[in-house]
This record gives sequence, C-alpha cells and structure tokens, in this order.
Amino acid sequence: MLESLLWSIGGKVDNPLAAIAGKIDNPLAAIAGALMAIGAGRLDEAKIPLGWLENLANQFPNVPDGPVLLARQRRLRGEATDTRHHRALLLEAARRGVPGFSLALDWLNEELALYATHSDCAEAAKRFRRLALMADPSRTFTVLRVG
Repeated sequence: MLESLLWSIGGKVDNPLAAIAGKIDNPLAAIAGALMAIGAGRLDEAKIPLGWLENLANQFPNVPDGPVLLARQRRLRGEATDTRHHRALLLEAARRGVPGFSLALDWLNEELALYATHSDCAEAAKRFRRLALMADPSRTFTVLRVG
C-alpha cells in the first residue's frame, strides 16, 4: 500500500524524502512521502528533522493528515513525552476532518486509542474508531463504506 501512495498522485516511489521536501509544490506527494518514510522507518534512518513534519502540519491548516504524521512520528521517536501536546495534535487532526489517506486515518485511530479514556479525547477516539472500521484499507485514499 505504501508504494501505491506516491504513484497515485504522480510522485516517485524511489524517493519519498524528496516528495516531503517538495511539499509546497505538491502537498499530497509530501504527505504520501511522509507516510512511506514513517511507515518504512526511513525518516529516522535519514535523520529527517521533525521540523519538516511540523511545517507539513502547519502550512496546510485544512489537511488533517499533517498533524497525524507529526504526532505519530513524535511518539515513535519517543518525543511525545508532553501528552497534552500529543493529544492537541491528534485533536487538531480530528477537528480538521477525515484524513485523505487511508493509512493516516488508520494511524489517527491508533493514536487516539491511546487516549480513549481521557476526557478530551474519548469522543474523538470513538468517532475515528467507527470511521476506521468503515474505511477500505486497500485503497490509497480514504474510502468509507456506508451501510
């Protein structure tokens, strides 16, 4: 699935980090590249600073995928020690709407589940759990099955 992310939006599979760097020209390719790099563990391997993901989250305020990627990577790197900040990233993503990429929706569901008993995240965790169950994980972009 990760490889199909970049092909679906015209990016190159062989260089997800270049796609991240070109986020202004093609934010979808940047998100797809970040999904690939995080999922494959290449973001850490390449020592890509979190600043790139912070920019991706902040420069596109209507795209929910950015804060999901930042929150996920911060936790994977062990840098999500401020749980208020981690929850705020997840709640910001939830406020923005359903992530455009299936993998980002899956990760948002997983990250919110970590705080499902916390009062500020409980409702969002339930809502995104339902959405994740409705999503078709075999699709690159989020497709929800209704009914």
